[in-house]
Amino acid sequence: MNCWSSVLSRVTAGSPRVKPGLKGAICFSKFALLYLRNNHDVFHTENFSLQDDDFFKRIKLNGSDMNVVTIANFDVSEMIVSPEFQHTGNWYDYMSGEQVTVTDVNMAMELKPGEFRIFTSRQITPPCGFFTSVDDLNIEQIDIFPNPTIAGGTVLLNIDPKNKIALYNQMDQLIPVSQISAGNQVRIELPTTIATGTYFVFSESTDGQLIAKISIIN
Repeated sequence: MNCWSSVLSRVTAGSPRVKPGLKGAICFSKFALLYLRNNHDVFHTENFSLQDDDFFKRIKLNGSDMNVVTIANFDVSEMIVSPEFQHTGNWYDYMSGEQVTVTDVNMAMELKPGEFRIFTSRQITPPCGFFTSVDDLNIEQIDIFPNPTIAGGTVLLNIDPKNKIALYNQMDQLIPVSQISAGNQVRIELPTTIATGTYFVFSESTDGQLIAKISIIN
C-alpha cells in the first residue's frame, strides 16, 4: 500500500471519534478520495513526506503537475496545526472548493475533532461537486438485499440497470463482480473468494452518486 492509500484507509475508516451524523460525508469522502487516487498521478508519487503522530496526520505529495497537502485531526478536541504548504500562492480545499491564498507556508489553521482537509495547488472538482456540509451532498443510499450476505452470494440493488457498479474493500481495492439486469434492479454476483468484512458499493447516475455499505459474513 502506498502512502496515499494508507492515509485514505485511516481517514475514511469510520473512526469512533467521528460523529454519527457524518456517515454520509465519510462515504462521500471515500468516493472523492478514490477519484483523486485513480485520476491524478501525484497520488502515486514516491516524492512525499508524512507526519504520523498519535492524533495528527499530515501528508505532503509533490508532483510535476501539482502538489497536495492533507491534514487530519484524530483527537476528540480541536487543534491548531500548520499544513506546511510547499510554496506560497493559491491553494484549494478539495472538498469545498475554497481558495486559500498562502503568504506564509507555516500559516496556522484550526481542525475540529475528526476533521481532515485536502489542499491542492490547482483546483480539482470532486465527482459529486463541492460541499461544505452533509446537507450539500448529492448522494442517495442504495437499497441492498440481502445485507449482510456471504461470499459467492447474489445481491439485489435497487438502482437503474444502466448504472455501472464498482465494489471496493476497505483497503481501496476494486473487487470484480458480475453485474446483471433484473427488471428495474441490478443483480451482482460476489466472488466465492471474497473475504469477510465491510465493502463499499458505488454507482453513478445522472442524479448524483449512489453509495452503500455491504457486509460479507461467513
